[in-house]
This record gives sequence, structure tokens and C-alpha cells, in this order.
Amino acid sequence: MGAGKSAHRIGVVRLPTFYHDFEGARRGDANYASSTRDVAKLIRN
Repeated sequence: MGAGKSAHRIGVVRLPTFYHDFEGARRGDANYASSTRDVAKLIRN
């Protein structure tokens, strides 16, 4: 990489449907299913 340049990572996430376990979230389950949470995990890795 040259001076002043930054590296960028680009990816594609295919999300066939949105989902969210409202009941699990309401109970406070730390691992409730959510498309938002799952995509965030993918981006962090």
C-alpha cells in the first residue's frame, strides 16, 4: 500500500429474509435470533 492509502474490505451478504425472535428478546435471552445481530457478527469477523 502506498503512502496515504488505506485498505478497504468489501463483501456481499445475502439475506433472503429478515427475522427477529421478539419473544426471546423480551425474555432477555442473550442469544435470541435476529438478522441484524447475525449480520453484525459477520461484519465484525
